[in-house]
Amino acid sequence: MTLLHRMKKGKIDTYNTLELIKDLRYGIQLLSEELALLFPERLIQKRGNAYSNRLLSQLWGLSVNYISALIYKIKKGSDLIISEESLLQLQEMLEERLGAKALGCFGIIKKYQDNKITTLKFVDTLEKELGRVSGEIEVTDEEFGLILGGTHGFIKGILRRMKTPTFFDYNPNYKFSKERLGEFKDFLYEIFGSRAKKCFELLNKYETLNPDLKEYSNQQYTINKPNYFKNIEENPEASYWFGFLRADGSRSGAPYQLTIELSAKDTDHLEQFAKVIEFPLDRITFRIRFKWYKRELKEYKAARVKFICKPMAKDIDKLGFQSSKAEQKFIPIYVIQALKKANKMAKQTNIDWWLTTPGKVGLAFLLGFFDGDGHYAGSRYAEICSSSKKFLEQIKELFEIKNKVVTGVAHGEESWCFDQKYISVGLYTLTLGPKLYNKMIYSYMDSMKRNRPQNPANPINFLGDQI
Repeated sequence: MTLLHRMKKGKIDTYNTLELIKDLRYGIQLLSEELALLFPERLIQKRGNAYSNRLLSQLWGLSVNYISALIYKIKKGSDLIISEESLLQLQEMLEERLGAKALGCFGIIKKYQDNKITTLKFVDTLEKELGRVSGEIEVTDEEFGLILGGTHGFIKGILRRMKTPTFFDYNPNYKFSKERLGEFKDFLYEIFGSRAKKCFELLNKYETLNPDLKEYSNQQYTINKPNYFKNIEENPEASYWFGFLRADGSRSGAPYQLTIELSAKDTDHLEQFAKVIEFPLDRITFRIRFKWYKRELKEYKAARVKFICKPMAKDIDKLGFQSSKAEQKFIPIYVIQALKKANKMAKQTNIDWWLTTPGKVGLAFLLGFFDGDGHYAGSRYAEICSSSKKFLEQIKELFEIKNKVVTGVAHGEESWCFDQKYISVGLYTLTLGPKLYNKMIYSYMDSMKRNRPQNPANPINFLGDQI
């Protein structure tokens, strides 16, 4: 019995994980058009279409063996043609069952009526279209796992844990954490948008009826350097990683949780961060994410470090950490103070400001942010991007950059993504210039390799100085 049926009967006092999985699977199954884009192979099977002859016969209002018998006779040499009366009955059933979703099916019927396709082609094409729009093809464990958890085995693992007494981690009363429910909502919205409304309602109901849910999953991994950012004013390396976290990190979710997720192609850089804070490399996780890009649903493999550490969370918050999704960004005070100190030291000595430790601390922050939200196009060209024009204006002033902040998309401007209109938070860019870029990349030598000159014969030195 689904949650909807239980609500109608007044039985909504409990709602367990297996019930949620069952209801979510059915809810996602109805979003068949997006599923067809995600998993085109789901429309076909080894023998024929996943939307079976039996299902088409039932939808048509005929005997369950009608389509199979028709195909068998044609393959034996019969030139059977489906009558206009029968096609009219099919159109009526399609309109009643699918409404506007049946438009593609009507086009296929018209082609058949105009003798543009054979009977066998008609049945085959119609079943594929019904598989795409009808919501009758069940979502598999593998598909379900990719959508909710980013891995083929996510749902299988949960079901095994709950249903198999011999399983080492057997727990028939297993419950998702609030953190996990939040991730489900994010993933569903990324793929289906507001069409997943019913799924969101199911997740909210599950949380309401299970007040004992944990705030976060059990992946609370201890790091060996909880105070890594403590003395950042004297540590260019820590300043670099703080800048990188400002661009690509998140403090959302459980209290004191820190998450950084990158494309799998940058796993080596994520491993580098894990090493400096002494986070176990075998606890870096991988998952598949789906995102709309130029009106196509693309699959991305992501690598992620996530842990809970109260001392580190408090330290970075005190430094002025803002999540990568925050619209309003500002330059941390320690960076401003470091550059003032560097300029003062340069006036008192013969050392250029960017070669002092405070100078490297300030530049390393900029380098970290550039590696997270910047673009390197080779040679002398590099720029940083932000949704905050004010932040880039501060960078421009602090580092004495002559280039202007360029508006890509203005704040509040209407934009379109996959035929849906949204209001942009803004996108701005600032070109750094070759001299600043050179100073910046030498402030921390282990920055992201793909954002630096690749294998030059001699180190590129735009300053004209000896490195």
